[in-house]
Amino acid sequence: MGQEGKIHYVVHNAAIITPLGPEVFVNPSEENNILATLTTNNLAPALLTNMLSPFYMVGTRILYVSSIAGDRPGGQTGCYSMSKAFGDRFIQTQQKDQPMNGKLLFASVNPGNVETDIHIKDLRSPKEGFTRAAYFQQFTGQLTPPTIVGLYLKWLLVDSVDNEFTNEHKDWDKRKHNIYDPHQQKHWWRGDVIVDPYLAPTIVSPSTLSVSPDSLSKSISSESLSNMSIDSPHRLELGPPPSLPIHSVSSPPSPSSQKPEQEVPSITLSPPIGSGGIEGNILK
Repeated sequence: MGQEGKIHYVVHNAAIITPLGPEVFVNPSEENNILATLTTNNLAPALLTNMLSPFYMVGTRILYVSSIAGDRPGGQTGCYSMSKAFGDRFIQTQQKDQPMNGKLLFASVNPGNVETDIHIKDLRSPKEGFTRAAYFQQFTGQLTPPTIVGLYLKWLLVDSVDNEFTNEHKDWDKRKHNIYDPHQQKHWWRGDVIVDPYLAPTIVSPSTLSVSPDSLSKSISSESLSNMSIDSPHRLELGPPPSLPIHSVSSPPSPSSQKPEQEVPSITLSPPIGSGGIEGNILK
């Protein structure tokens, strides 16, 4: 809550990825799991947005944490992919309708592949009917630490200007933000370009998964991405990631090189239901 009891920011981040497998929508025993996922990933953000409306102010920012799975469905993750497509369309409809006389700002974001429970406990764990765990296990230790994603979301939610947040200058199908966008990374990151390990495998030292971002190690430089478009709909079948050398990258700028600190209003989060958190992309 901000001054006078008004809300500056709302983040819809809670998510469930299960049920998993190719038979989910033809298996009556999965009914409750389907309902739980769609309630958490879709119904809760829509209803919470509605419930908080008395507390909005001019410029309140509402951010839906999505996934590339909303654009390109991944194998055996149909319920999750469907829910993320719903979330993206929810944001697009609000951007178009501009409720409350346009005083609210809406956006969705792909946070990339992040080392959270969705990968650790769900996608990498063998389950009856789910045959892709071995594929996701290949990328253990290569996903982006949550601390790095937090820097990106903080910039997007708090520090970006209004037309950067809404991406209103782009076509409707290009407005979803993407952590792998090198044009945005230059605003919040001072290391090498962060890339999707599922598309261009990188090495992240496992010790960095629970520490500060200045220990992040990557092997992909910005020059290697000069011909890669983040909007290109590539779908790659990846084998085991190659062994790549680890090179240190510089940390984000020190406080002395940034603009003066301002009081950051609190951020309203969807409740952390299920195995959610900042989710990753589900490719292949």
